[in-house]
Amino acid sequence: MRVGIVDDNDAERYLIKKCIQECFLKKKAGCEIVEYSTGDELIRYLNDSGSVRIDLLFLDVEMPGMDGIEVKDSIIHMDKVFRIVFVTRHMDTVYKAFGYKVIDFLTKPVSALSIEKNIDVAAKELIQNTKIPIEELPETYLEDLEYIKSENNYVWVYLKDRKDGCLVTQKMKNVEEKLQDIPIVRVHKSYMVNFLEVLEIGKEIRLKSGKNIPLGRKYGQGVKECFMEFKKKQIKGRMR
Repeated sequence: MRVGIVDDNDAERYLIKKCIQECFLKKKAGCEIVEYSTGDELIRYLNDSGSVRIDLLFLDVEMPGMDGIEVKDSIIHMDKVFRIVFVTRHMDTVYKAFGYKVIDFLTKPVSALSIEKNIDVAAKELIQNTKIPIEELPETYLEDLEYIKSENNYVWVYLKDRKDGCLVTQKMKNVEEKLQDIPIVRVHKSYMVNFLEVLEIGKEIRLKSGKNIPLGRKYGQGVKECFMEFKKKQIKGRMR
């Protein structure tokens, strides 16, 4: 696991690093730690690092120049940071910091226990970020996929980083069978959606991207119940 720390205070950065090292030593597991004193340094690293990704980022909220909220807004759509934990002295600012990659908010000084809890959550979600088992797609993971649409005997798979869909020469039924153990769910005779990308479900399904997906009448109640159960499990997993 690659863990990042962004904090302008050397002592705070050292404390977080020490807690991370102790956690991985306890687990007898390896990790790489990268450190930055400003958000600009982090963004330069991400832009210059090719395919390298930070799996868990401990991000200070209060920093001179670009603060943690601005850093999050700049990197949230980059596929370079998997999960974020905000670190702050003022919890009244955290409502601005929510995002789908954000898993927790810690108050300074941090504790080893809170660091370990968030490492465990990020590690679990890394494992759950399953590779999509559809051979005709480029290498695609659960968090890359937004929704699937059928068209006659084929389907179009829509990924977050591509404007156009990827054509798969399989029927929707075959694709659905391959994805039965993944939270990509049939919501309409012609659509499947990734529950990770769902913002809310009403008469239609609104995705985080702002797109609306139709909700089939015969699927409606089952989809809503399934989504609520998915969110409960997701929250429970992060609170442990």
